[in-house]
Amino acid sequence: MMASRLISFGFFGASRFADIVVVKPYPFDESPLRVSVRGKLIPNVNYKSQEEFRETYGKAQRELFEFTLRAG
Repeated sequence: MMASRLISFGFFGASRFADIVVVKPYPFDESPLRVSVRGKLIPNVNYKSQEEFRETYGKAQRELFEFTLRAG
């Protein structure tokens, strides 16, 4: 199992375990809730410039990310 990682979304807090995200406070009526989003996965590094970041972002392929949200 992946180690817990705290993720902050404004006033929401979440811990992520692999593809399970535990959310506090939980704003949805249904738990667990399976969600999917499209996005790009890019390296978490300090980029030398905005241009270098944009180039890396532009070359990255779109992916589908799926998560299960659970009330915490």
